[in-house]
Amino acid sequence: MVAPMTTRVLLLGGYGNFGSYIARALKGDPAITLIIAGRSLAKAQAFACGLGGANPAEAAALDIDGDLAEPLAALRPGLVIHTVGPFQHQSYAVAEAAIATGAHYCDLADARAFVSNIGSLDRAARERGVAVISGASSVPCLTAAYLDDAVRHFAEIEEVDYGITAAQQTNRGLGTASAVLSYVGRPFTTLMDGRMQRVFGWQGLHSEI
Repeated sequence: MVAPMTTRVLLLGGYGNFGSYIARALKGDPAITLIIAGRSLAKAQAFACGLGGANPAEAAALDIDGDLAEPLAALRPGLVIHTVGPFQHQSYAVAEAAIATGAHYCDLADARAFVSNIGSLDRAARERGVAVISGASSVPCLTAAYLDDAVRHFAEIEEVDYGITAAQQTNRGLGTASAVLSYVGRPFTTLMDGRMQRVFGWQGLHSEI
């Protein structure tokens, strides 16, 4: 009997804070073989061995600052999930390597410029027949998904006020902290009262009771 083919999902930062959550969420799917990757092969192996799931997880040592073309080609992923932040000063090297390998790509970026300019890879992704998804994080992805669902229940949505709590029940790694703090006092534009306005990061802090 021939074993069914599975989709090989490469999790960059797979043993980290967000990567480990994703790994645990996907491990029970019999159609997926997880590849846990990070800079430390020992940590990747330890996490993969203890993960369990429908299919045994693999481990790999990958550094996003290094040459990814050959390692990705050797691992043969069908999907690359990039969780290694902060994304504020990253290039599109990981996404480009995934496209070159013929793998779909998804990241958890919350960096405005990174997410906004991902369209520069559209032509290359179309030529390879793969999807490139950026910003699958609390903002903009989950917030936008909620609003897309909410419009079905209201005649009109006139104003949106959203934010992110400190999430005291979850761990916050160095990448998350660096991303959040990178906006302190920094100017950026946002839509307010129907027009784009210049604001500063963390300027509008307030309490929710």
